[in-house]
Amino acid sequence: MKRLFLLMFCLCICGCGSIGSMESDDLDLSKVNEQIDAFIAEGSWQMGILQDNVSNETLWEEYGISDAMVSEFLVRQPLVEATCDEIMIFHVRDGQMELVEEQIQLRQNRKLQSLDRLPYQKTMLAHMQIVKKGNYLIAACGTDSTNVIQYISSLR
Repeated sequence: MKRLFLLMFCLCICGCGSIGSMESDDLDLSKVNEQIDAFIAEGSWQMGILQDNVSNETLWEEYGISDAMVSEFLVRQPLVEATCDEIMIFHVRDGQMELVEEQIQLRQNRKLQSLDRLPYQKTMLAHMQIVKKGNYLIAACGTDSTNVIQYISSLR
């Protein structure tokens, strides 16, 4: 935990301001993506290997979320399907927050049904954290989802 806070402090000193903020509605998701990779690579977050951001097609097919609902997104799914490590950040359009949250919960329920033979992953997925901040919806699942949510929520 100390390493996470030290890393966050160092990032802020070295130009974290350029990452934007949720409060000013200008979070740079590509820079957040780089930070996610850094935290995982250096071991600050205990997560499996994540795929690159999903495509618009995948977002629609797997989550039921379209461009009409979000202006920007970062969805990092697990490389190995049987794991449940996942990070999602959505910049939600006005009036669409409840619908996007509902779509995330529907996908969570579908995935829970597919994990019957993997009780640990099923438990982790059942405890997915979803946080709304400004026009952003953040969701994370996995062993370190609390640290993921805390870090992303701290990007003011």
